[in-house]
Amino acid sequence: MKYNASNQTKVDARQHGDTLQNYRYYMKPATYPNNWANNFGWAFHMTAVIDSNANKALLYCDTDGSGNARGHNANYNYVSNDNEVHAIGGDQYYCDYKLWEGAVSTQYDIRLKQRPDYRLYRASAGTTGLTTGFVNVSSPQTVVFTVPSSGVTYNFGANLAGKKFKLKFEGFGELHNLPGRVVNTCTGAVLGRYVNGGWNECYRYIHEFIIPDGTVLTNSSGGDDLKVRAMRGDEYLKKLDSIPSGVAYTKAASDLPAASTIQNLFSGDNAIGSVPETTLPSAGSGDPSVIHGKTVHSPPAN
Repeated sequence: MKYNASNQTKVDARQHGDTLQNYRYYMKPATYPNNWANNFGWAFHMTAVIDSNANKALLYCDTDGSGNARGHNANYNYVSNDNEVHAIGGDQYYCDYKLWEGAVSTQYDIRLKQRPDYRLYRASAGTTGLTTGFVNVSSPQTVVFTVPSSGVTYNFGANLAGKKFKLKFEGFGELHNLPGRVVNTCTGAVLGRYVNGGWNECYRYIHEFIIPDGTVLTNSSGGDDLKVRAMRGDEYLKKLDSIPSGVAYTKAASDLPAASTIQNLFSGDNAIGSVPETTLPSAGSGDPSVIHGKTVHSPPAN
């Protein structure tokens, strides 16, 4: 659906949360007798197994002493032709309780839920030189990092030289799937790769290593390779119960600079001016622009 003036009121008013719980579904086709309905819940749920003869045989209903499926009754006949309603034989009916009993060792639990689909649409290109239509948003890319034999800082001492790791690049400053461990920064305890027990403000996920600046990540998604440059990081200080030997402190709080030396750079006599507006160069301008390592607008030749 295209968002426009005629439908924007209804689209904006729509609640995008789960509403499947407001509906129910029949366990059998609607025309079958002895039918019943269940709630959808937070998702439409199904359990599936591989479609093979071996798995099908494991899902046959238990049989009675006569070799027919349990519950078979020869006295149930069709009114139209007097034939038996129940099929004869132990391989005529499948029973879902066999799934619950674990008759098939490999099962797939599938849940489908409602989720809105958002797409960016460029209604007006203005003076950018671009065309109107749906915006092509770059998908995440898979890049490969090979740990070099030197120049790597390890946070836990493990030597991973030569190991390869697949990382996910999701745009400027977003590089994910780095291996690491959870550390309790309040106690210094290394808790491992996975931790149970809920959220704790002292827990931090710390990477196994720091990728050196200038490292080239091989792009396995077919795009350009990426060069790494560190943007930010964390340093954790350990609390000491006593002053280390050989360290003397001779300064006091009174030695700190006076508050009067702090200057206000946003207003008053020491103001450095308003924060400049950051905008992307328009088509044909002389300003360069680089996005994700690619030059979008080149600088003028002079």
